[in-house]
Amino acid sequence: MNPSRRRFLKTTGLLCGASSLPGWVLNGRAAQAAPIDKGELADIAIARAKKLGAAYADIRINRYRGESISTREERVLNVSQHQSFGFGIRVLMKGAWGFAASHKVTPQAVRRAVDQALDIAKANGTYKRKPIQLVDTPKVVANWKSAFKKDPFEVGTEQKVAFLLKLNEAAMRAKGASFVTSGLTFGSEEKFYASTDGSRI
Repeated sequence: MNPSRRRFLKTTGLLCGASSLPGWVLNGRAAQAAPIDKGELADIAIARAKKLGAAYADIRINRYRGESISTREERVLNVSQHQSFGFGIRVLMKGAWGFAASHKVTPQAVRRAVDQALDIAKANGTYKRKPIQLVDTPKVVANWKSAFKKDPFEVGTEQKVAFLLKLNEAAMRAKGASFVTSGLTFGSEEKFYASTDGSRI
């Protein structure tokens, strides 16, 4: 790798890691670094919803991550990274639904969201034509993880870019090749669900 390309890759990595990322992504990364007890947050949400009169409640704590890199010949066309992290609350109060969500995943935010969802359920109840009734279902406690050999998000951006440029270099040696493009796209979804019926998924 020549010096100019190396400098470009380092600059690209720095831009992707800092100035080009919106605040909610940086907040998500900070939250990812901090320890989060999803079970504890679920207990807080469900206990509060029950205490305030909800017939049913559930919480979903989700994190989505993505990265995309595209190149052409010896050029990097695009490097983008995105992340969203937050939770949603759903409650059933006197036959009406209420919803609330937040990107701040803290006990305080969970309590506020439960209160918001209940207020919305009460307001929706004023206009309901027929009360919502849920069918009884058994609780489900389960874990699932897709199979992979290596987490792509643990591989540095510079290494991924270098891999693509090496592919391009090899492709350009093919007889008759006048241009080549290559790209990598990665996605990650982490989801947690808990409800008043005792489910933890």
